[in-house]
Amino acid sequence: MTEECREWVRMNKQRFMQKYYQKGGFFLEKADDCDFSTPTGEDMMDKTILPKVMQVKRFGFKGRMKWTDLVNEDTTDWNNPYVCFAC
Repeated sequence: MTEECREWVRMNKQRFMQKYYQKGGFFLEKADDCDFSTPTGEDMMDKTILPKVMQVKRFGFKGRMKWTDLVNEDTTDWNNPYVCFAC
């Protein structure tokens, strides 16, 4: 990898929970130097410094996403006698 390519990859790395925009097929001939992966709006703020509760999209709005993923929300109790392993 050349130094120029490494710099481009470093600059175009997406942030945590950044929204992805597809530029589409109709705009391929326009502005090759334009960077479509730059963070906009709410994505410009670094959310990793916020508390875990506030690291969701649209915090404080009605209908916001409650979880980034459900890994931390697994409440399965495998020691429960009513859990069926043979089902």
